[in-house]
Amino acid sequence: MCLTVKVICDHKSGKSKGYGFVHFTTEIAASNALKEMNDKILDGRNIRVQCVHKR
Repeated sequence: MCLTVKVICDHKSGKSKGYGFVHFTTEIAASNALKEMNDKILDGRNIRVQCVHKR
């Protein structure tokens, strides 16, 4: 399950910079998202998913 989503935008234009962060409630949910979405095409663009652990 996804807890929060943050899309990174340019401060002046307000347009997306093309990346964001998703915080999942469990490691299993994050792992499933990584497996299901990494290297897939979404709206004609290749999606890259990476796991980052906050310490």
